[in-house]
Amino acid sequence: MQSRDHGRVPPGITAAATPPMKKQLCCLLLATFGAFAAFGFFFGTHWLLLCCWAPHRRDRALALAHWATYLLSISALGLGGGWSRSSGRYTPCPGGETMSLDCLWAVQTADYQFIYISHYIGLAWLAVAALMDLTQLASWTTATHGQRRMTLFGSSVLLAPWYELTLALATLAITLTWTTIVRWSTDNGLGWLALGLFGLIVVVAAASGALAHTVGGARRHTTAPVRGCTQPSEP
Repeated sequence: MQSRDHGRVPPGITAAATPPMKKQLCCLLLATFGAFAAFGFFFGTHWLLLCCWAPHRRDRALALAHWATYLLSISALGLGGGWSRSSGRYTPCPGGETMSLDCLWAVQTADYQFIYISHYIGLAWLAVAALMDLTQLASWTTATHGQRRMTLFGSSVLLAPWYELTLALATLAITLTWTTIVRWSTDNGLGWLALGLFGLIVVVAAASGALAHTVGGARRHTTAPVRGCTQPSEP
């Protein structure tokens, strides 16, 4: 005898509900990644979509704040680069190279040093934000579609303020590396330096993700009820 419950849809869920929800999520994912690919890695337009979809007010505010950091960074990159090339404050390097670590600190004026470094800080922030955003776009989009808060690297740790700190730490590490540690020169090519800085971003992201999952797991463990124990009833 076959059970009458065979094929029955669980209460509260219609048979036609799941496929449209999956289709909607696929559309949201395509929109998010499409916005990122359409120069969102420069202008942060994917954050505007996440702002529209996020169900929580704090996540919407966070999305707008991150979008603003993209605009500030691209402005610093463009304006700083334009000033460095056209201001007439550049001093030719004695070794014949366009720029090097030694030339930057020993030859260039203080105002040129400040703006030159600032414009590359803007580039560093864009690179860090774009790479770390890309690895989390799917989880953020899925979370907003499910009416949940956005979290850090798929953990249970909320984005604010830890994501901002992760971006700032990676940007600081990149800036300190090329301005004080590595002796680079344009004559030797900068591909190896760019590859090393990319690796630095990966290391910071991996460490941040591992820490977030460790802290999130420990938090769930300490807050989980003990099996076999009853919870006190609400008054």
